[in-house]
Amino acid sequence: MVETRDSVSEVRETDSPSVGERPRGPNRRKFLGQVGAAATFAAGALASPSVSSAQAIGGSSNSPGAVAPLAGVNNRRVIEAFEIRVAEAIQDASVPAATNLNNGDEARYADKGGTYTKGLPHDSFGRVNLNAYQTFKTALNSGEFSDFEAIILGGTRTLNGPQGGLAFCLDALDNAQFGRPQVPPAPAAASDQNATEFPEHYCSAWPSRRRISPAPTRSSNDRRIFRLTNRT
Repeated sequence: MVETRDSVSEVRETDSPSVGERPRGPNRRKFLGQVGAAATFAAGALASPSVSSAQAIGGSSNSPGAVAPLAGVNNRRVIEAFEIRVAEAIQDASVPAATNLNNGDEARYADKGGTYTKGLPHDSFGRVNLNAYQTFKTALNSGEFSDFEAIILGGTRTLNGPQGGLAFCLDALDNAQFGRPQVPPAPAAASDQNATEFPEHYCSAWPSRRRISPAPTRSSNDRRIFRLTNRT
């Protein structure tokens, strides 16, 4: 007698029954239950890579970036959503940050004439107060709210969203990761490129200047420059 074992039903089958023994088939209820379990396993194996990796992250404490099960959270969909987000965050974190290049103007001009100093106090020649500039630079380097509050300003107007660049994106790469491998420097103040772009910058600022300053205060030289920069 040759005996075999079915891998799904795990019920013994023989090539011929014993003498006086009725042939017996597999229990139908047990067979259907085992088929259902096999189908469920196959569906799990065919899950998308993101879901599979998320489940692996949530379920394995030994995997890098493993997250412990959330206490008090029992809804399976909420748990899966959490695990998928963690998996995507880990994938985004693997993207290196971009390198930002300095155009050298800050070191080139001791009076910081080629650096952004809007809103800070300036003297009658338009040169920034260096102590105020240092408070501005300290805040940019630290990113601390208290340092931004300590910036010495030149009047009652506040800076317009100086901490906007410190905000975090919660659904994509962080802003520090864009522009890879390196973000090109802004044109230097004394560069040919900046001189070429100056008329465009001047004309872009003209409408706002017109709104701020009454027409009689504009000099004839301003109007002459405006006509020259708009020639085709």
